[in-house]
Amino acid sequence: MITARIRFFAGLAVHMAATVFAADAPSIQVAPPLITLPAVPIAEPPAGVTLQPAPINAPPPPKSAVELEKAVELPPMIITESSKAPPWLYAAVGDTEYLSRCSAATTRAFVTAQLEIRRMLRVFIPADLLASSSVPAVSLLVPLETGRAADDAVSREMLRSAKQSVRDANDENSRKRKQAAGQLRFLPNLRLDDRDMLAVFSFLNERDFRRENLIAAPDYVFSRLVARTPTLPLWLIEGISRLYPRSSFRVDPITMEPVRWLSSEDTAGLLRDPESRRVMIPVNELFASDALSTPENQHSTRVAAWQLQAALFVRWALDPANAPAAESFWRFARRISLEPASEAIFIECFGFGYADLQERLSDYLPVAVKQPARIPPGRLPPLPRFELKPATPAQIARLRGEWERLEIPFVRRHHPEFLPKYIEQARTTLRRAVGRGDRDPRLFAALGLCELDAGDAGAARSYLEQAVTDRVIRPRVYFELARLRWLELIRGVPENTGFTVAELQPILEPLRMATTQSPPLPEVFILLADAWLRCRERVAASDLPALVAATVLFRRLPSVSSRVAMVQLREGRRAEAIELLGVSAEFATDPAVRTRYQEVITTLKAPPRPAR
Repeated sequence: MITARIRFFAGLAVHMAATVFAADAPSIQVAPPLITLPAVPIAEPPAGVTLQPAPINAPPPPKSAVELEKAVELPPMIITESSKAPPWLYAAVGDTEYLSRCSAATTRAFVTAQLEIRRMLRVFIPADLLASSSVPAVSLLVPLETGRAADDAVSREMLRSAKQSVRDANDENSRKRKQAAGQLRFLPNLRLDDRDMLAVFSFLNERDFRRENLIAAPDYVFSRLVARTPTLPLWLIEGISRLYPRSSFRVDPITMEPVRWLSSEDTAGLLRDPESRRVMIPVNELFASDALSTPENQHSTRVAAWQLQAALFVRWALDPANAPAAESFWRFARRISLEPASEAIFIECFGFGYADLQERLSDYLPVAVKQPARIPPGRLPPLPRFELKPATPAQIARLRGEWERLEIPFVRRHHPEFLPKYIEQARTTLRRAVGRGDRDPRLFAALGLCELDAGDAGAARSYLEQAVTDRVIRPRVYFELARLRWLELIRGVPENTGFTVAELQPILEPLRMATTQSPPLPEVFILLADAWLRCRERVAASDLPALVAATVLFRRLPSVSSRVAMVQLREGRRAEAIELLGVSAEFATDPAVRTRYQEVITTLKAPPRPAR
């Protein structure tokens, strides 16, 4: 097997020198930090230690479609109710609430298809490795014919408003002439994510609808992997995300298509000769937390090889020909979501080491290039039963309002010139329900978040307060209320001013409630840590363990572990702080930030200076 190692390492060197590779699919993109909050410890840190959050370079705002003079793609809107429109139907099953204007037969078929898809997906990926939430998802279904009629009405009104806005702008500054967009097109299917839930809007052509043709979109699978806590390693997310679109799930068995390796020449060579050269990277580098984060690891061929090898490892493990590798694989994935990957853990799970895995993957590659792999689903559990009922006015308002609220950030990011119409629509839907006397805490939560998304924190506050008083299950609501109270507390106060526990209690209480709900949100623990860093008293006995537990859940987010490290330092737990700063350094993507963490660790490890 020594010759095999020489073969693929030599292939890597030749390939990097001779070719430039364009990957078939985009690499994983890490989202920017969620929030930025001041974190100033009241107690003096050890001499020489200074921790400052890294600056955030926000991208410039995108040009509006009006400025770019092209067709505008907008999320669907439902402007008015009509007596001629089909009645709304409602169903709650699994982790989703459905609101549909399609026929009962189409709606039942659609919901059944969703249940079938998720059942089969869990054959491919264990349920505990996908994100879950105590807040049900929202799925809205509308017949395509209804959608077209709504498009006409909305398009006319929004085009009129857009053209008027452009005329007003041109009157103010004739040197910067802009033309209104000539066409609006509403996206027929769209998923919008919030911090603690998601919503999907679908237009269905009922005449051609076939439930067996539905699949889970690749970006849905990717989002559920990324949002999972404890956070999953990047190689696992990348590997599954690359393998999933090239697999079929609506037939028995699940079938993974043959692999395409790097270039067409590499693939053809492996098809001709199993001993042909292959570009692969060492397994320990595949699992490394900095596999792609440092400049020397960002050569296009290396990135492509890492991406494809991650998918190859997943495919090798799930291929029944390599049983019982799948059980070992998922055990390994669970372990290293909680602790650093190591060969010792790998051996515990698989019974052999990295060198053997390298050889097995190299030997498996020619097989994977030539033939598909099939996973028999075995005996599947029965689908849950559900009841389809006429939707109540409260259900219609709440679910429509949730969707319309989620449209606001989307439109603000992509087409802000149309934002007022979307804000007006969401407010009208939700406020009308409150005006009818609906006191559902979920409705107050949606209204509070709607006002926040619309930019009116003052209006949001009373709705959030009511939802929290009614103990709504909605972790983002508790965080947002705590954040508003925090901003009120620190407004106009010098950053080195400390607070008492009594002053911080209105912030701490909703944050503690948020930590008990699903999904756990990193911003909750960041704000909890920042609040205690501004406190003149010791950290509450119940809060420090919660903060430490969060560093395990969000191991790959340095913004969490570094703040908890500061709390540990404040409490005199130097060894624990050093360990957490090591985690922060391990997953910091900016080399300068990583170096700074390491410098702080060195300072903390140095013996104390003698007193003068």
